[in-house]
Amino acid sequence: MKILTIVPAHNEESTLDSCINGIRNQTIETDILVVCDNCTDNTEQLAKSLEVNTLKTINNVHKKSGALNQALDKYLLDYDLILVQDADTIIDNRLLENAVKEINKDTKLGAVCSKAGIKDIMSSKWSELLWWHLQRIEYATFDSSRIETAGSIKVVHGMAAVYRTAALQQVKNKWGRIYDENNITEDYELTICLKELGWKTTACMDMRAWTEVPVTLKELWKQRVRWFRGGIDVLRTHGINKITITEYIQHMLFIILTILNVIIIYYLSIVLISGGQLGIHPLFYLVVIIVTLDGLYRLRYAENVKTIEIVIRLAILPFGIYMMLYQAQQLWAYWLSITNAKNEW
Repeated sequence: MKILTIVPAHNEESTLDSCINGIRNQTIETDILVVCDNCTDNTEQLAKSLEVNTLKTINNVHKKSGALNQALDKYLLDYDLILVQDADTIIDNRLLENAVKEINKDTKLGAVCSKAGIKDIMSSKWSELLWWHLQRIEYATFDSSRIETAGSIKVVHGMAAVYRTAALQQVKNKWGRIYDENNITEDYELTICLKELGWKTTACMDMRAWTEVPVTLKELWKQRVRWFRGGIDVLRTHGINKITITEYIQHMLFIILTILNVIIIYYLSIVLISGGQLGIHPLFYLVVIIVTLDGLYRLRYAENVKTIEIVIRLAILPFGIYMMLYQAQQLWAYWLSITNAKNEW
């Protein structure tokens, strides 16, 4: 199989070297293409010094999706498989080997993404370390969900994913492009397109990759609102069909659960303010135990689980507050989508 690895890069001089090294150390051969998109630093010069092929985007105003489309328009038909990898991601040297094994198992498998690993953090600030640990727990949950929905995962994530050229070509034939340049979560939109065309999508836990994550509240808020907003816009664009109906139901359940949470918090506040006593049903404790055990089980998908991460899960409150932040981010994304606010990367 002929394989092309595409690395879209906008001002990535600090991470590109390690990214390219990971690709070069693969156990099977792949061509490498760095797509230099509106760079104002030394990304392009660094890519050339690393002796990899480069493509400089022309008049691209559509960020990552526009850069990828320009590359795929030029090279798609020359390869059997395409690995799309973020420039801030490092991949294990057997990622492509394991991707090929997975794709060869099923001719209807259109795309497979990696395990969602997180790079180590060098900071000693307690706040940044806390955000890092919380996201390690969260990413482990993401991976466990992908395993549970193997064959039709929600998102073939963009950090490291391998696509069949035939599947991408079908997307282009139907929609006139591969990546939707009007959406800021291009990986989710492409996943929906593949599934609507009848292709299977999955994740392979033997495909290991590690990416950077935001470690401040401001950066995390911006990233997650972008993810949620893009996902909502994708569903508005594709409408309700046999592929998206499950997603619509999940959004409805989220709204219902959010309303219930608000009612419960309001009730507890009234009781506490009035000096009353809380009557907790025994089933409540059962639910807490089940949720806690489930969270601990999903930690098995995090690499080298830290003691503090087990403590966070057992303590319930820290990750519970993190999930409340998660809800707030999604609610704000609904508002931005409904009001058609300008998309921000």
